[in-house]
Amino acid sequence: MEEKFKEKISWTLSILDTIDFLAWRTKQLLGVSKTQMKEISKLAEKNIELKKEDVEKIKEINSKWLTPDQAMYKLRFFSEDYLNKEFDIFMNLVSNRYKNTLYSKIFNLKKGKWNSYGNGASFKELINNIDKLPNEVQMDNLVYDYENQVLIANELKLGAEKNEYQILKYSYLFLKLKEYNLVAKNTKFYLLFWTIDKKEINNNVLEEEISKLKDEKKKDFLTNNDILSNSQTIIFGNILWKDFIEFNEGFLNSLDSEKQETEIKLIEGLNNSLKEKKLIKKTMA
Repeated sequence: MEEKFKEKISWTLSILDTIDFLAWRTKQLLGVSKTQMKEISKLAEKNIELKKEDVEKIKEINSKWLTPDQAMYKLRFFSEDYLNKEFDIFMNLVSNRYKNTLYSKIFNLKKGKWNSYGNGASFKELINNIDKLPNEVQMDNLVYDYENQVLIANELKLGAEKNEYQILKYSYLFLKLKEYNLVAKNTKFYLLFWTIDKKEINNNVLEEEISKLKDEKKKDFLTNNDILSNSQTIIFGNILWKDFIEFNEGFLNSLDSEKQETEIKLIEGLNNSLKEKKLIKKTMA
């Protein structure tokens, strides 16, 4: 039997190892171990002074405890949040040549130089130091070509539907990024939806959001005329995960196995992880 250590290991598993560490070592992160947290929940459940509805709520919480192994399985194969973190790291490390090839294929853009930002603590701190965004305004990943003033929002979907007013929320975010001088004033905005199956996001979907917003008269922060007019300038794109995997396989063929070994590992690692996602795997059959 061939030795196991000869097999390639995906860099994405290093993220999983970090999550595994945090799942097992909650005491180092929170000051309380998993065992202690369970003991507290069990004691609370037995407390006869609690109201009946509180006891039932605690019982429900206790029924949802996951073992670290269960948590790893759920994250690796089903979690959109975990996919976002894989994608963030990938986009930060992969070359400008890769990004130029990918985005010129989708949007016919010029070659540029890119920076990538995920929706993590560093981005939130950067924004919140200027002004606090509404909790509903979230993004998955942003890539900014600072040479050509192009900002692309990568909205990653692993089976979930488009969120309510999601395009208008991006319009709000794009305007704020310009207002905060985080991007150039003349930046062009692109919104790219990554999906399992063909659910095209386009101007018709935007018009549906605007119509629904006016009818329901809610989400006041989205009704600003600047946000509505800015939404009309957004350029939409759609890509299927299986097509992205095929793009990566084609791009790998253009790389030198010795000189570009790191990039090859990056792309192969992400591709392998994507192929393991249960919903994506079904589309590859």
